[in-house]
Amino acid sequence: MSLIEHADAAAALLAARAQFAITIGFHIVLAAFSIGLAQWLMALEAWWLWRRQPAVLALYRYWLKVFALTVAAGTASGLVMEYQFGLNWARLSLAVGEIIGPLMLCEVLVAFFLEAGFLGVMLFGQNKVGPKLHFFATCAVACALALVLGYSWLGACWLYWRCDGPLQRRAASQAKVLCGLALAALAGVLALTLQLDTQYWHRLGQPSLLVGGVASIGLLVGFARAWRCVHYWLPLSCALGMIVVAFTLMLVALFPNAIPPALTLEQAAASAATQVFVLVGFALVVPVTLGYNTWGFRVFSGKVRASDRQGTTPGQ
Repeated sequence: MSLIEHADAAAALLAARAQFAITIGFHIVLAAFSIGLAQWLMALEAWWLWRRQPAVLALYRYWLKVFALTVAAGTASGLVMEYQFGLNWARLSLAVGEIIGPLMLCEVLVAFFLEAGFLGVMLFGQNKVGPKLHFFATCAVACALALVLGYSWLGACWLYWRCDGPLQRRAASQAKVLCGLALAALAGVLALTLQLDTQYWHRLGQPSLLVGGVASIGLLVGFARAWRCVHYWLPLSCALGMIVVAFTLMLVALFPNAIPPALTLEQAAASAATQVFVLVGFALVVPVTLGYNTWGFRVFSGKVRASDRQGTTPGQ
């Protein structure tokens, strides 16, 4: 490589680093600010429900606007950052794409879709739902800590499956700790849901919920015993199964309500024309997305080992 080519490569690397540093530095500040603001909003609304002071409600509404703006800006910067993983750091994405790809998928499905729904209730539902239901939406948005724990738990199990050596042993120890923290967070969300209405206490005796509870216990036992076998995919499967069962039980307990217990799914649904438009878009986009991700996972399949470093080949 000539001096000119070396200088061009160094300049491109410096530009890529600077661009990514600006984006991630901007994004992480907004993400941390939004998580802190969510806890602050939950405390403010709890204070208002307790004391009923108009000044507290005005303070809540003021910071709610700041929070919404922060979430919107953080979403935009996060989208740019995901593209930069592939554009600026293609070699990194080639090496660890199978690890960071599923985590980003979980982020989109849970943090964006689920949290955005509750954020809509916070912004526009104060005069449409009761104070308890609105407080539940605020608490759901403030449960970002639970989402972080869930992501970290799945990520540690994924690393245990796809890595070896010291990194695999560290991932195993972290996954066991994060399992307890994530289950504690899920138990807190369940307890919060049961406080909404007395009907949910009676629904706990339904056969479907009892079957789900037994399945959760079985998956937890399987997760505890999975570390003793050579099937490294078992901890991730059990962890993912527990999260799926937890969300399924929540949906079964809340059905047919969209915002319990005042608004049903039928009442919350958009017009038929809007639903047809969304269905057509879904039918066109989802097969392309699934095909692309399936192909990407196939390309990046295999364990990540210490020898998988830039500039090294097997046998060196």
